[in-house]
Amino acid sequence: MNIKNVIAFEVRRTLRRPTFWLSALLIPVLIGVALVVVVLASVTSALAADSQAGDQEVSFEYADASGLIDPEVAAKAKGTLILDPAQGLADVKAGRVMAFINYPKDPASQLIAVAGVDA
Repeated sequence: MNIKNVIAFEVRRTLRRPTFWLSALLIPVLIGVALVVVVLASVTSALAADSQAGDQEVSFEYADASGLIDPEVAAKAKGTLILDPAQGLADVKAGRVMAFINYPKDPASQLIAVAGVDA
């Protein structure tokens, strides 16, 4: 009989404390706030991705002294093969193309030059 009274007393005493209710309700509230932040971030990133989906295609020219670039693949990516690297750089500066890539004869030991329009 005494254990029943002790348990009832302790339960009542604990349930009357504001700190118990604060700690009991704080965890679900924090989880809810975190969930709202995650959902808002997801929606924002989806909207940003949708707005970028309609961006223009990139047209580029390339000079390939190495012969490593497949012309069919480059054409599917809107690339145009040119023979004069100076002309490609001039086309980028004039705004006729968005980018120019110059593949040297030996790309393993020489730098690949890339020029692009600042858009």
